[in-house]
This record gives sequence, structure tokens and C-alpha cells, in this order.
Amino acid sequence: MKSSPLVVLKLGGSVLRDEADLAAAVHEIYRHRRRGARVLAVVSALYGKTDQLEQRASKLVSKPRRQTADAVANLLATGERESASLLVLALERAGVPAALFDPAVVGPDGRGEVLDATPVDLDTTAIAAGLAKHGVGVLPGFVGRLANGGLCLFGRGGTDLTALFVAERLGASKVRLVKDVAGLYEHDPSLPGPPPRRFVSLSWDDALHLGGEILQDKALRYARDAHLAFEVGGLAGEDATKVGDEPMIALPPPARPAPLRVALIGLGSVGGGVYRELAADPEHFDVVSILVRDGLKEREEGALTGLVTTDPERLFVSEFDVLVELAGGVEPAGHWVHRALSMGRHVVTANKALLAERGVELATLAERGRVTLAGSASVGGSIPALEAAHRLGQRGDLIGFEGVLGGTANYVLDRMAEGISLPDAARRAREAGLAEADPRLDLDGTDAAQKLTLLARAAFGSDSPVRWLHRSGVGDTTVAEATRARRAGRALRLVASCQRTDAGLVASLRRRELPAEHPLFDVVDEENAVVFELGRGESIALRGRGAGRWPTVESVMADLFTLARAHRRGVPGQRPSQVRGEVGGQR
Repeated sequence: MKSSPLVVLKLGGSVLRDEADLAAAVHEIYRHRRRGARVLAVVSALYGKTDQLEQRASKLVSKPRRQTADAVANLLATGERESASLLVLALERAGVPAALFDPAVVGPDGRGEVLDATPVDLDTTAIAAGLAKHGVGVLPGFVGRLANGGLCLFGRGGTDLTALFVAERLGASKVRLVKDVAGLYEHDPSLPGPPPRRFVSLSWDDALHLGGEILQDKALRYARDAHLAFEVGGLAGEDATKVGDEPMIALPPPARPAPLRVALIGLGSVGGGVYRELAADPEHFDVVSILVRDGLKEREEGALTGLVTTDPERLFVSEFDVLVELAGGVEPAGHWVHRALSMGRHVVTANKALLAERGVELATLAERGRVTLAGSASVGGSIPALEAAHRLGQRGDLIGFEGVLGGTANYVLDRMAEGISLPDAARRAREAGLAEADPRLDLDGTDAAQKLTLLARAAFGSDSPVRWLHRSGVGDTTVAEATRARRAGRALRLVASCQRTDAGLVASLRRRELPAEHPLFDVVDEENAVVFELGRGESIALRGRGAGRWPTVESVMADLFTLARAHRRGVPGQRPSQVRGEVGGQR
């Protein structure tokens, strides 16, 4: 398997103030993940947690001696371990698989004082293996291990130091220390008076002379001595200060842009989750109208009175920048999307049926109007499958792909392998929020076939139609077939494949009994996975939860954050080709 670039993110207490901030941290990790990078998040304790633990320790021992320093280190380390564990759980909810690394197992190894050690080594092999399997990893910062097996702490600024040390040892392509500000400033921007200039770049020594609370000297000196460049920036934004062998450049702060105005169609499971995320981030988003079939949804999802309407005309007369379509189906959703694009508005959708049937036409309309049609959530939940397909297709050496694309169908097959009948397995999928009330499109293969069409279009272009060699679903699967495969040590999977041949693109969708060594063997329950086959025998695999509320919400929000970043840069509109590297736009 070919490895992708590595991004190391440091997430400190200024951005992890409490558990409500975990969603924003997930968004930050996922935006780098869907750009094709592996991501290692190095996290601090939640805001104020370390101070609370120190106070508890000081009530018992005012000044730790050497004999009690180990106990203090173990106590304070619980803060970072708590936040790291919570972040992994938040990533799991969003359908983003992540490895949780234990400093007692992988390091960093520390040397010196127990409460103010210096990192000296790291189990890079174990971390690389975890990242290769999951694509994302979370490591508690501030904490290391001593040669005697005990824990140590890296002192004030220790999480910054951990992130920089780990990035240097792993050869990361990018290190970003995520703070609650957009970079380093001439002075504290929260102070009264004229706003300070923000540094675009500066050297390690310049940053040391700047001082302040944003970066600690110990971490800065390590980066300077290791000749390690890094950046300091906030959540969700592209602005940052580059610190390294850089000239000092400072610019006045730009005017604060207005939030992106969002019109939302659908307030069901996914739409309600998207609304909650939008409402929690008024800095970036302003929900101006919500179209629903049933006005009672207003009370169920907590939408503000006056926003919700059952009249499409009320939504379209509102002033909005982007339409988020989550109603599903080809019509009337297709009419609404066409209307918004014709008005010069961006569109974000999770509607695979609509994009499979009318995606080329709608993308042409978006191109003509210089707006974006984004549909990352239409394939694979929070797996950045469309982005990867386009990015790898642009390289020119993509031969084809195969994958498990139907999370609901996969869940049903796994239940049948346990001896559960197909109707009961489908009922369980509905109860788990993984299937529609009528799951026929999932079971007959229509859902997976639509996703294959979209992946092929993203990878090879809309002018390369797919010729189907075989297409079937799971509706005629028997319990005997599923249980026999499991007893034989095999997994029954609905496998979609697409290959580029001299005669064009050929595709198939069929049940297959996969041996344990097959890369799709252990894709379980509602998971999806795609393996892209490249030239020279290389391949790249992506996997994660492909069905469910929160994985779909995460992908929709990722498209919206991309538009919000363009909006904040003062870009009134972009062609889909200009943002397709991050947004799952249609070709």
C-alpha cells in the first residue's frame, strides 16, 4: 500500500475547552484527511483540567519531592488521556476510524526531571502501523515514558513540544499548532486598542523574541535546533503564521467577513444533525431558512421559530449563499437544486440518486454559473472516497477500484451470517438508523451501483460511461449461504468493482465470498471501504462507516466548511474544478 503525506495537528486547551468542542476538532482532522493526508492529532487536556488536577495534588503535597513526582505525573497525565479518548470516540461517531496511542507504549521517551523531561526517542514503527491501518491517530501530548517504565511530563508547553518532536521523528509533511487565534500577532489581539498586525511568517528566533503565551520557549528552541518549520493557526481557517527559516512579514488583519448564509432542505436524521452543527458555529454559518415536509420537525430538532417552512417559495425568496439539499430522491429535489444553481447559488447535497441520474447536467449548470455543486456525502459517508477518486484519477495511473459501497447491505449480510433472516436483519438496520423505511434500493444493489457510478465519474470523467458486466444485490441471499461462508472462514460481501480497459470502463456488482487475506474481508457491519488500484502494483485503501447519521453529517459539513473558507477569503464563487480537490464536486 502506498502511504500518503502526514499532517501533525496539535489541539490544545484553547480549542478543546470542553466536550462540546470535540466536533470542531473532528472537523479540523477530517478536512486534512479528505485532502488525502494521514493525520496525527496530539492533544492537550480539556481547558482548565490540568490546573484542577494540580490544585488537587497541591492540597495534599504542596511541593512534590522526587518520591512523589511519579504520582503527580500520573495524576496530571489523566487529563491528556481523557481528552484523547474522548476525541477518538467523537471521531468514531463521525465515522472516521482512528488509532489511540498510549504514551506508555509508544512514547515519546523522556529523559531528565519527571515533571520537566526532554523527549529523546519514539516508537515510530508502532505509530506508522496505526496510521497505515486507520489513517488517523490520536496521541496524548505533554506525557512521555521514562526508561524505568514510569511516566514523565514535558513541562510547560509540553503538548506543543510533543507535537513538534513527533512530527520531526515521523517526517511529517506539515505541522500545525491549532490555537484559538489565526496565528501570531504583534501583541494580544484581545486587548483594547487598534488591532495588531498578524505575522504571515517569521523565524524561530523572531518568535522567541516575540514571547507571549501562544508558544512556549522550550518548544520553539526544539524546533529551531531541529530546523523544523511549522505553522500556527486557528480551527477551520487557512490563515496561519509560518515559523521557520522565514523572513518576518506582518499584515494588518482583514475585515471580519459575514458568515455563509445557508438554506437547508430536510430536517430529518441527517438534516437535523447538520442544522445542529451549523447553529453551533455562528462565526462561519447563518441558517436563514429550512424547508420541511412536516412543520413538527421544528420542535424535534430545536430549529428557531420562523426559520422552518413547508413552502418552497419562502425558502427561495430568502437571501442565501448555499443550498443544502438533504431531502433525497430525484424529484422534487432535482428541481430545487437546478433552481438554486440557476440563481447563482452553491449547492451541497448527499443525494446519490440525484447525482447519479442528473449529476453531469447539474455540474454543467454549476460550471456555467461559476458556483460549486458539492456531493461528498453521496458516497461512503465520511470516507473521502470522491475526493480520493478525483485526486488519483488526475495522476493518470489509476487502473480501477473495488470496494464495499453499501453500508446497509453489508450490515444485513453480517447479520445473516449470524443466522438472522433477511427481513429481521433489514429491520435491525432500520432500528440502528442505517436504512430507510423502505430498504429495497439498498438490498437490490441500486444504492451501491449509484455510488460506483459517481466514483467512476470522479475518477475517469463524465465522458467515460460505465458498461455493466454484472449487477446484483443481496435480496436473494439465503441464511444458509451467509452462514456457510462464515464457517469456511470467508466473508460474504457485496463487492463493486470498476476497471479501465481498452474498450472503456467495465463494472460489476456481485456477492463474493472473500478469503481472510482479501483487503475487504474485515469490512464489517455498516463500514464501507474502497481500494484504488494504481500502476506499478500500488494501491491505496480507504475505509470507515459508510452509513448512519453522523458520518453523513460530517461529510456535508466538510463541504460547507470548504465553501466557508472560500467565502472568508473574499472569493464570491468558484468553479467546481477549482475546489474539487477538497469538495466532492461532480465532474
